[in-house]
Amino acid sequence: MVSEDLEHFREEARIVARLRHPHIVSILDFNVLQDTPFLVLDYAPNGTLRQRHPRNTIVAPAIVLSYLKQVADALQYAHNEKVIHRDIKPENMLIGSPDQTMIASGSNDKTVRLWKASDGSDILSYSGHTDAVRAVAWSPDGTYIASAGADKTVQVWEAATGKLLFTYSGHTDVLNAVAWSLDGKRIASGGNDKTVQLWNFSDGSNLFSYQGHTDVVNAVAWSPGGTIIASASVDKTVQEWQAV
Repeated sequence: MVSEDLEHFREEARIVARLRHPHIVSILDFNVLQDTPFLVLDYAPNGTLRQRHPRNTIVAPAIVLSYLKQVADALQYAHNEKVIHRDIKPENMLIGSPDQTMIASGSNDKTVRLWKASDGSDILSYSGHTDAVRAVAWSPDGTYIASAGADKTVQVWEAATGKLLFTYSGHTDVLNAVAWSLDGKRIASGGNDKTVQLWNFSDGSNLFSYQGHTDVVNAVAWSPGGTIIASASVDKTVQEWQAV
Protein backbone atom coordinates (compact mmCIF):
# COMPACT_ATOMS: atom_id res chain seq x y z
CA MET A 1 0.00 0.00 0.00
CA VAL A 2 1.16 3.54 -0.72
CA SER A 3 1.76 5.90 2.20
CA GLU A 4 -1.41 7.87 1.44
CA ASP A 5 -3.55 4.71 1.71
CA LEU A 6 -1.86 3.69 4.94
CA GLU A 7 -2.50 7.04 6.52
CA HIS A 8 -6.13 6.89 5.39
CA PHE A 9 -6.44 3.47 7.05
CA ARG A 10 -4.96 4.75 10.30
CA GLU A 11 -7.26 7.76 10.35
CA GLU A 12 -10.41 5.70 9.79
CA ALA A 13 -9.29 3.17 12.40
CA ARG A 14 -8.78 5.96 14.95
CA ILE A 15 -12.27 7.31 14.29
CA VAL A 16 -14.01 3.93 14.61
CA ALA A 17 -11.90 2.89 17.62
CA ARG A 18 -13.42 5.66 19.73
CA LEU A 19 -16.95 4.30 19.24
CA ARG A 20 -18.32 2.38 22.24
CA HIS A 21 -21.76 0.87 21.77
CA PRO A 22 -23.37 -2.52 22.61
CA HIS A 23 -24.11 -3.18 18.93
CA ILE A 24 -20.83 -1.97 17.43
CA VAL A 25 -17.82 -4.31 17.44
CA SER A 26 -15.04 -2.51 19.31
CA ILE A 27 -11.62 -2.01 17.77
CA LEU A 28 -9.07 -2.99 20.41
CA ASP A 29 -5.94 -2.21 18.40
CA PHE A 30 -4.74 -1.46 14.88
CA ASN A 31 -1.42 -1.19 13.11
CA VAL A 32 0.48 -1.74 9.87
CA LEU A 33 3.16 -4.42 9.61
CA GLN A 34 5.19 -4.94 6.46
CA ASP A 35 2.76 -2.73 4.53
CA THR A 36 -0.19 -4.89 5.70
CA PRO A 37 -2.88 -3.07 7.73
CA PHE A 38 -4.79 -5.03 10.38
CA LEU A 39 -7.44 -4.52 13.06
CA VAL A 40 -7.87 -6.34 16.38
CA LEU A 41 -11.61 -6.57 17.16
CA ASP A 42 -13.86 -7.90 19.88
CA TYR A 43 -14.60 -11.59 19.34
CA ALA A 44 -17.93 -12.22 17.60
CA PRO A 45 -18.42 -16.01 17.91
CA ASN A 46 -21.36 -16.56 15.58
CA GLY A 47 -20.17 -15.39 12.18
CA THR A 48 -21.95 -12.89 9.94
CA LEU A 49 -25.63 -12.21 9.45
CA ARG A 50 -25.30 -13.52 5.88
CA GLN A 51 -23.86 -16.81 7.14
CA ARG A 52 -26.76 -17.24 9.53
CA HIS A 53 -29.35 -16.31 6.91
CA PRO A 54 -28.18 -17.20 3.37
CA ARG A 55 -29.79 -15.46 0.39
CA ASN A 56 -33.45 -16.35 -0.19
CA THR A 57 -33.85 -17.58 3.39
CA ILE A 58 -37.24 -16.78 4.92
CA VAL A 59 -36.72 -15.07 8.29
CA ALA A 60 -39.50 -14.59 10.84
CA PRO A 61 -40.67 -10.95 11.13
CA ALA A 62 -39.95 -10.90 14.88
CA ILE A 63 -36.31 -11.85 14.25
CA VAL A 64 -35.98 -9.28 11.44
CA LEU A 65 -37.36 -6.61 13.77
CA SER A 66 -34.84 -7.50 16.48
CA TYR A 67 -32.01 -7.08 13.96
CA LEU A 68 -33.39 -3.77 12.68
CA LYS A 69 -33.66 -2.32 16.18
CA GLN A 70 -30.04 -3.17 16.96
CA VAL A 71 -28.72 -1.87 13.62
CA ALA A 72 -30.77 1.33 13.82
CA ASP A 73 -29.63 1.99 17.38
CA ALA A 74 -25.98 1.50 16.42
CA LEU A 75 -26.27 3.67 13.30
CA GLN A 76 -27.94 6.48 15.21
CA TYR A 77 -25.16 6.43 17.77
CA ALA A 78 -22.51 6.47 15.02
CA HIS A 79 -24.26 9.36 13.25
CA ASN A 80 -24.39 11.29 16.52
CA GLU A 81 -20.61 10.78 16.70
CA LYS A 82 -20.25 12.12 13.13
CA VAL A 83 -19.39 8.71 11.69
CA ILE A 84 -21.11 7.52 8.51
CA HIS A 85 -21.18 3.81 7.58
CA ARG A 86 -21.19 3.49 3.79
CA ASP A 87 -21.34 -0.27 3.31
CA ILE A 88 -24.25 -1.66 5.34
CA LYS A 89 -25.01 -5.24 4.33
CA PRO A 90 -25.45 -8.65 6.04
CA GLU A 91 -21.90 -9.68 5.11
CA ASN A 92 -20.58 -6.82 7.26
CA MET A 93 -22.72 -7.53 10.32
CA LEU A 94 -21.11 -9.80 12.91
CA ILE A 95 -23.18 -11.78 15.38
CA GLY A 96 -22.12 -11.86 19.01
CA SER A 97 -23.62 -13.75 21.93
CA PRO A 98 -27.28 -13.41 22.96
CA ASP A 99 -28.35 -10.58 25.25
CA GLN A 100 -25.65 -10.50 27.92
CA THR A 101 -27.81 -8.66 30.46
CA MET A 102 -29.68 -11.83 31.51
CA ILE A 103 -28.65 -15.26 32.75
CA ALA A 104 -30.76 -18.44 32.66
CA SER A 105 -30.19 -21.22 35.18
CA GLY A 106 -31.87 -24.57 35.77
CA SER A 107 -32.17 -26.41 39.05
CA ASN A 108 -33.30 -29.51 40.94
CA ASP A 109 -36.32 -27.46 42.02
CA LYS A 110 -37.73 -28.12 38.49
CA THR A 111 -37.57 -24.45 37.45
CA VAL A 112 -35.57 -22.28 35.08
CA ARG A 113 -34.91 -18.81 36.43
CA LEU A 114 -33.99 -15.71 34.45
CA TRP A 115 -32.11 -13.07 36.37
CA LYS A 116 -30.18 -9.89 35.77
CA ALA A 117 -26.44 -10.28 35.36
CA SER A 118 -25.89 -6.82 36.86
CA ASP A 119 -27.44 -7.36 40.28
CA GLY A 120 -28.82 -10.92 40.45
CA SER A 121 -32.45 -9.82 40.73
CA ASP A 122 -35.14 -12.19 39.43
CA ILE A 123 -36.83 -11.51 36.10
CA LEU A 124 -38.89 -14.62 35.44
CA SER A 125 -39.32 -18.19 36.67
CA TYR A 126 -40.35 -20.98 34.27
CA SER A 127 -41.94 -24.02 35.93
CA GLY A 128 -43.01 -26.31 33.09
CA HIS A 129 -40.80 -29.30 34.00
CA THR A 130 -41.88 -32.09 36.35
CA ASP A 131 -38.34 -33.04 37.41
CA ALA A 132 -34.90 -31.45 37.75
CA VAL A 133 -33.72 -29.17 34.94
CA ARG A 134 -30.31 -30.42 33.78
CA ALA A 135 -29.42 -28.00 30.95
CA VAL A 136 -30.53 -24.70 29.40
CA ALA A 137 -29.59 -22.99 26.12
CA TRP A 138 -30.48 -19.62 24.61
CA SER A 139 -31.50 -19.38 20.96
CA PRO A 140 -28.89 -17.47 18.91
CA ASP A 141 -31.09 -14.36 18.74
CA GLY A 142 -31.78 -14.43 22.50
CA THR A 143 -35.54 -14.77 21.99
CA TYR A 144 -36.14 -18.35 23.17
CA ILE A 145 -34.79 -20.79 25.74
CA ALA A 146 -34.59 -24.57 25.45
CA SER A 147 -34.49 -26.39 28.78
CA ALA A 148 -33.71 -30.09 29.16
CA GLY A 149 -34.80 -32.08 32.17
CA ALA A 150 -34.75 -35.31 34.11
CA ASP A 151 -38.40 -35.59 33.04
CA LYS A 152 -37.08 -36.78 29.62
CA THR A 153 -38.27 -33.65 27.81
CA VAL A 154 -36.81 -30.57 26.15
CA GLN A 155 -39.14 -27.59 26.45
CA VAL A 156 -38.82 -24.50 24.26
CA TRP A 157 -40.32 -21.27 25.55
CA GLU A 158 -40.25 -17.51 25.09
CA ALA A 159 -37.65 -15.80 27.24
CA ALA A 160 -39.70 -12.61 27.49
CA THR A 161 -42.94 -14.19 28.70
CA GLY A 162 -42.25 -17.78 29.79
CA LYS A 163 -44.86 -18.99 27.27
CA LEU A 164 -44.31 -22.64 26.30
CA LEU A 165 -44.02 -23.15 22.53
CA PHE A 166 -43.69 -26.93 22.46
CA THR A 167 -42.27 -29.94 24.26
CA TYR A 168 -39.93 -32.46 22.62
CA SER A 169 -40.41 -35.97 24.05
CA GLY A 170 -38.21 -38.11 21.80
CA HIS A 171 -35.84 -39.30 24.52
CA THR A 172 -36.42 -42.30 26.78
CA ASP A 173 -34.30 -41.24 29.77
CA VAL A 174 -32.91 -38.24 31.65
CA LEU A 175 -31.53 -35.39 29.50
CA ASN A 176 -28.14 -33.78 30.18
CA ALA A 177 -27.42 -31.46 27.25
CA VAL A 178 -29.11 -29.21 24.71
CA ALA A 179 -27.70 -26.90 22.02
CA TRP A 180 -29.07 -24.71 19.19
CA SER A 181 -27.68 -24.60 15.68
CA LEU A 182 -26.28 -21.14 14.89
CA ASP A 183 -29.11 -20.41 12.44
CA GLY A 184 -31.64 -21.12 15.20
CA LYS A 185 -33.50 -23.69 13.12
CA ARG A 186 -32.42 -26.95 14.77
CA ILE A 187 -31.80 -28.23 18.27
CA ALA A 188 -29.61 -31.12 19.42
CA SER A 189 -30.20 -32.86 22.76
CA GLY A 190 -28.41 -35.72 24.52
CA GLY A 191 -28.97 -37.79 27.61
CA ASN A 192 -28.86 -41.00 29.56
CA ASP A 193 -30.47 -42.99 26.74
CA LYS A 194 -27.03 -42.80 24.96
CA THR A 195 -28.48 -40.93 21.98
CA VAL A 196 -28.27 -37.45 20.52
CA GLN A 197 -31.56 -36.34 19.01
CA LEU A 198 -31.60 -33.74 16.24
CA TRP A 199 -34.91 -31.94 15.72
CA ASN A 200 -36.61 -28.93 14.15
CA PHE A 201 -37.22 -25.80 16.19
CA SER A 202 -40.22 -24.84 14.06
CA ASP A 203 -42.39 -27.84 14.90
CA GLY A 204 -40.38 -30.21 17.13
CA SER A 205 -40.21 -32.90 14.47
CA ASN A 206 -37.33 -35.39 14.75
CA LEU A 207 -34.69 -35.17 12.02
CA PHE A 208 -32.21 -37.78 13.16
CA SER A 209 -31.16 -39.90 16.13
CA TYR A 210 -27.43 -40.50 16.58
CA GLN A 211 -26.67 -43.75 18.39
CA GLY A 212 -22.89 -44.01 18.22
CA HIS A 213 -22.24 -43.81 21.96
CA THR A 214 -22.22 -46.76 24.34
CA ASP A 215 -22.95 -44.77 27.50
CA VAL A 216 -24.61 -41.58 28.76
CA VAL A 217 -24.21 -38.43 26.61
CA ASN A 218 -23.27 -35.43 28.74
CA ALA A 219 -22.55 -32.66 26.20
CA VAL A 220 -23.35 -31.61 22.63
CA ALA A 221 -22.01 -28.74 20.50
CA TRP A 222 -22.51 -27.49 16.92
CA SER A 223 -19.74 -26.53 14.52
CA PRO A 224 -19.84 -22.86 13.40
CA GLY A 225 -21.07 -23.90 9.97
CA GLY A 226 -23.90 -25.97 11.41
CA THR A 227 -22.87 -29.11 9.52
CA ILE A 228 -21.16 -31.09 12.29
CA ILE A 229 -22.15 -31.99 15.85
CA ALA A 230 -19.69 -33.05 18.54
CA SER A 231 -21.05 -35.18 21.38
CA ALA A 232 -19.22 -36.18 24.57
CA SER A 233 -20.06 -39.26 26.59
CA VAL A 234 -19.32 -41.22 29.74
CA ASP A 235 -17.99 -43.86 27.29
CA LYS A 236 -14.81 -41.70 27.29
CA THR A 237 -15.23 -40.50 23.69
CA VAL A 238 -16.03 -37.30 21.87
CA GLN A 239 -17.62 -38.14 18.54
CA GLU A 240 -18.04 -35.80 15.57
CA TRP A 241 -20.78 -36.55 13.07
CA GLN A 242 -22.64 -34.96 10.20
CA ALA A 243 -25.78 -33.04 11.11
CA VAL A 244 -28.42 -33.75 8.45
